[in-house]
Amino acid sequence: MFPRFRIALVLSLLLALTLSVPTLAGGWAVIVLDKLPVKATAGEPLTVGFMVLQHGRTPMTGLTPIVSGTLSGRKETLSVAAKAKGKAGHYEAVLTFPQAGDWNWSIQAFTMDVSMPTLTVSIPVGLSPAQAEQQMASSFPPSLLVSALGFAGGLIGLVLAFRRRPQWAVALTVVGLAVGVTSLAAATAPTAAASKGSSLDAAKSVSLSSASQIELGRKLFTAKGCVTCHVNNKAAAPSFSVEAGPNLSNYKASPEYLRMWLKDPVSVKPLTQMPNLGLSEAEMEALIAFINSD
Repeated sequence: MFPRFRIALVLSLLLALTLSVPTLAGGWAVIVLDKLPVKATAGEPLTVGFMVLQHGRTPMTGLTPIVSGTLSGRKETLSVAAKAKGKAGHYEAVLTFPQAGDWNWSIQAFTMDVSMPTLTVSIPVGLSPAQAEQQMASSFPPSLLVSALGFAGGLIGLVLAFRRRPQWAVALTVVGLAVGVTSLAAATAPTAAASKGSSLDAAKSVSLSSASQIELGRKLFTAKGCVTCHVNNKAAAPSFSVEAGPNLSNYKASPEYLRMWLKDPVSVKPLTQMPNLGLSEAEMEALIAFINSD
């Protein structure tokens, strides 16, 4: 009985050791998206770039990552092999989503299968013949043609007046210039109005962007690989986590400190294992808003 017990015990230890070897030997990595895709259209190529960092620090080369996706509520799937491009550890995949809708997608690289934030793919916008004709007409408004003819008439009248032709040449000059100026003003008025409308739309967009910073930060917390090393109950649960960093669920700090930390972790804490993710200013502000949110 004892020999059997010892054999079973040895086999159990060997099995446990085998299962733990990948992690102990560095069998995990952090996948960091270059940027979060925010606009995708069905049938149009979308390039997704990302880094694969062993332990969040060492670029991994020689991999063939797979980017796969599934259309929510449908059987439509997507699977694309990424290729190495640029610096060591960097890969790119060109995705062409066959249908519009919400796509759940992930990146498989090394031993990792990391789910990314759901991507909403829009329906392609095509112009009908009537819309195309309208667009061509609007590219050169009739008022501009009238303005050009008016200025041309004014110029002819001016030339004739200088050559001492009849007085009607002076009248032609005055009328032509008047028509040209009036038509030009009419043509440029819609442009000015559109410009003003664009400014208002931009201001509205900035306001909406500020309101959605927390949500953007939540998505970036996943897309930039933060969830691999940090627990945060406000973020989507990761498929794999090593909890190498502190739990950030209830963590808050001043925006100034977080800005310095996210921009260059080593400058704040020289011995930190936290990598420099190369975040943009907008990405840092969104992550700060998310980390400090309730």
